[in-house]
Amino acid sequence: MALECPACGGHMVFNVKINKLQCEYCDSVFEPDTYSKKNDGVVTKDIETMKMDRYSCKKCGAELCAPAEQIVSYCMYCGGESVLLEKASEIERPESIIPFAISKEKVKEQYEESLKGIHFVPKSFSKSKFIEGFRGIYIPYWRTRVHLKSQLVELEGKEITSSGSTTYTRYYDYNVTVKDKVIDSGVYDASSDLDDSLAATIAPFNEDSIVPFNSSYLAGFYADKASTPVTNYDESIKTYTSKKVQKDLEELTDGVVTEEKIISEKVTYESENPRTSLFPIWFLTWRKGNRVAYSMMNGETGKLSAEIPVAYGKLFLWAFIAILVVFGILNLFPTFFLPLDLSCYASFILVFSTMFLNGRIKIVYLRENHIYDLGNNSYFKKNKNKSGKEKTNPLTKFLTFAQIGLLIFAGFLASAIVDPSDINFFYKVMIIVQLITILKSGNKVFKIKSKMAIIPLALSILIQISGVVLSGPDKPQDFWYLAITISCLIGMILNFLTCIYYINFMVTRPAPNFYSREGAKNDL
Repeated sequence: MALECPACGGHMVFNVKINKLQCEYCDSVFEPDTYSKKNDGVVTKDIETMKMDRYSCKKCGAELCAPAEQIVSYCMYCGGESVLLEKASEIERPESIIPFAISKEKVKEQYEESLKGIHFVPKSFSKSKFIEGFRGIYIPYWRTRVHLKSQLVELEGKEITSSGSTTYTRYYDYNVTVKDKVIDSGVYDASSDLDDSLAATIAPFNEDSIVPFNSSYLAGFYADKASTPVTNYDESIKTYTSKKVQKDLEELTDGVVTEEKIISEKVTYESENPRTSLFPIWFLTWRKGNRVAYSMMNGETGKLSAEIPVAYGKLFLWAFIAILVVFGILNLFPTFFLPLDLSCYASFILVFSTMFLNGRIKIVYLRENHIYDLGNNSYFKKNKNKSGKEKTNPLTKFLTFAQIGLLIFAGFLASAIVDPSDINFFYKVMIIVQLITILKSGNKVFKIKSKMAIIPLALSILIQISGVVLSGPDKPQDFWYLAITISCLIGMILNFLTCIYYINFMVTRPAPNFYSREGAKNDL
């Protein structure tokens, strides 16, 4: 599938700036749609295929395709620089493609500009050699359609109107005839190696830019292959279709609203054969150990998404300066706090820092385990939730309300403390709040690669327990209250450091298939 120049026989690439094929040797240009080549596509068993060279990465197992004679020496999924040519193979020919509209020069410009607005960026991210690493890759997407057959459907709906302070709700049973037609039912990531959360950050693509597939557009770029079955998105297709029918019905019924759930149960349809389309993405990969961070740009719209870790050195420098400034302000405007009050405030802040850490743990857990990544084949098989959307656990909801209620109650207790027995009860309430925070984490902390959070979570409980033990009436109050305050500050600092660690952990992820491929454990 190498594209040869008709003028000199040289190698041709697709030039994004002029939207044409250009020879690297004689600079001749040709229209992609009129350029023809023998054996560009063949039909085998009713499936149109095309010949491509397939490359397999030794480090992460990801597979890339490229036109013949186009050497692939870099894997954008893991940042590895050792990619082996496996063999020439036939892959299913996509139906359509969105050609690259953003040049590499424009990508680098916009990326460098975006870094100026981000604080604590590691130095390596702004180096020209690193930014030069942007690679263009076409990612496969499923473009799905469903056939709504002509049918008479019995539905239930309601209309809500207001008159002054009175609200009226009217319920209707009505029949509607669904016309025989084919409708779009959504576009879905067809690459198992590209996490759905990543694909969402640079969506959407403008479907008006879709053109019939022509292999000429691939010259000079890589392409991923469709590796996620469209059946992974059955629930998403059903929801998308129901909402589309619901919207059409609302226009017909003039204010009568029918729930999407009812529509999905009553309106029947058949799925049409899905079509694959290649969408353009610019990839930049930063690697540390066995984890990678991605910076991606939509190659058609220019929408940029960058995963940037925090540079610890810069962060601690600014934190130190901030402490000096705050300390100076407090010395200019001296404020007197009783040790008892200080311990209450410190306990509150410790609880909130633990709650924030708990939130980070949940995000890491969802990402590490691909809980809502329907495009990931291995995790899709393990998870019962096929909708791709988070479902609220009733117990978690109850615990959240209980936690908020107890925090409000503890706030009133702190404002009314007059003796050691009051603060002893206050710390007992804070222990319950801390326990609820840990319960909400559940076993998530044990299901992520880094279990560093166990230490600060355990310490936060021990500190609150020490508050109960040390705030007894027989202890020298000021001494022990100051000891509790210092302990809470230590807990807060540890929570803060762990949060920063997990923020960096969140902007990186395991390379595709790294932990599942053969021999992975030996590389840890």
